[in-house]
Amino acid sequence: MRPLTVDVLRHGETELGPHRLVGSSDVALHDRGWIQMWKQVNALPGPRRPDLVISSPLRRCASFAAVYAGHAGIPLQVDTGWAEMDFGSWERGDVRLLRGHADFRRFYAEPDRVDPPRGESFRSFRSRVLRALDRLTGVAAGHVLLITHGGVMRLLLCHVLQLDASRLSSFHLPHAAHARLRFHAGRAMLTLLNSRC
Repeated sequence: MRPLTVDVLRHGETELGPHRLVGSSDVALHDRGWIQMWKQVNALPGPRRPDLVISSPLRRCASFAAVYAGHAGIPLQVDTGWAEMDFGSWERGDVRLLRGHADFRRFYAEPDRVDPPRGESFRSFRSRVLRALDRLTGVAAGHVLLITHGGVMRLLLCHVLQLDASRLSSFHLPHAAHARLRFHAGRAMLTLLNSRC
């Protein structure tokens, strides 16, 4: 199997603004979010475009993915496995206020031990994303652009770097953050993180 390069791009800012916890809620990109994402894809390092675009089905990812793939003439796959975690009762909450709640702080410290109230368990989230990763690494393309979410990116980074779940919040991933992963011969490597224009 030939090497696979995956450029992982977090969606841009949403209509809810920069301080809202947006998981499974299907929120559109703000105009600033569109600008952030166009700047980032146009600044991706390397000489060529991806062979394939894969996207979360949520609008803040899929809308941009469809426009970019159509403009570039690249095939697009939408995969529910790349959707963000469902944060349950915390959905759309102001993160600055949520940080005042002990359960929320514990969730960020130990996401594999504390589940969001009425939300998706970390075990379910991790299983779903890793199944999507298995599908992705089986594609015939040599270079994929994956458009997804902050929580998904953190999980992928921990998986590739073999870090436990308590390290998820160790990564600073602003809107339109970028990471480049390389997969070859059963091994995974992080080659770039937060290359931003």
